[in-house]
Amino acid sequence: MRVSLSIRRLALAPLLVLAPSASAQAPYDPGDVGWSRLEFEATKFFITARSAVDLDSRPAAEASSELFAPAEGEKVLTPSGPVTSRIDIRTSVLGRDSKVRFWFEPGDARALERSELSLSSKRRRYKTYRYAWPGVHAHTVRPHEGEEDKPHEDWTRIGDQYIPFPEDLNGAVVTEPAALLYAVPAGALNEPGDELVMHVFSRRRVTPVDIRVAERKRLRVDYVEATPAGERTVNEEVETLRVTLRPRPPEDDTDSGGIRLLGLEGDIDLYLEPRTRTPLLVTGKIKIAGRVRLWLKRVVLRSP
Repeated sequence: MRVSLSIRRLALAPLLVLAPSASAQAPYDPGDVGWSRLEFEATKFFITARSAVDLDSRPAAEASSELFAPAEGEKVLTPSGPVTSRIDIRTSVLGRDSKVRFWFEPGDARALERSELSLSSKRRRYKTYRYAWPGVHAHTVRPHEGEEDKPHEDWTRIGDQYIPFPEDLNGAVVTEPAALLYAVPAGALNEPGDELVMHVFSRRRVTPVDIRVAERKRLRVDYVEATPAGERTVNEEVETLRVTLRPRPPEDDTDSGGIRLLGLEGDIDLYLEPRTRTPLLVTGKIKIAGRVRLWLKRVVLRSP
């Protein structure tokens, strides 16, 4: 999956660095997450948006063999335990297709790496954010003229950059927007008033995101629930927890989008089914369409 001209594998000992002491915190319990796959869809005006999310735990050795290292001697974060979590997201909206793979620590949701393949009529790009401390290495690959129809592994227009984190983070865990799909179900967010703060790297900056259970809300849902025993259609009114995700951009920031999640941006609300911790609805903004409701269409539940 990597461009051979710029790879250094993590087997090189000088590249490795342990995460800061905050990684010892474990506020998230992966055992609370009852699902392994989510499929969403939204339709508004002439726009249809679709997203599929896969959540899995993998041996840390597998993660280490795949994670990108920017260059010999550069420091990067490595898995701290025997198991590493991975989220894969495929999103299609407004003629843009995106494939994201995100590796992170399950205990504190600390980001290790996000790679994203973006394809549209105007842009073809494969970008990797490889997390270090205190910053992130950005590795971008694009096609030169004549390479547009080739697989991204064969693109040769390469750029690298290091983006430092703000000095006032004080060791706070830094993660990605994709981690919110894990952290909200896995966190201690069970009753109205429960809250936490996550520091999310998005749009080349770290933004605090206030996460809060705002209320219990009843929703009419219609989706397919798959389990090892078979599938059933859930078409009924259910009680959910409405969890608000509110980015806090800098005061001098003119970009009101904040973070992007599943093609949505701005203030995002996530409606959680309390028992399986399944997101049944995600709302946010899409350019041109405004406020959009991304409904769950299918969920694959884990074995009890």
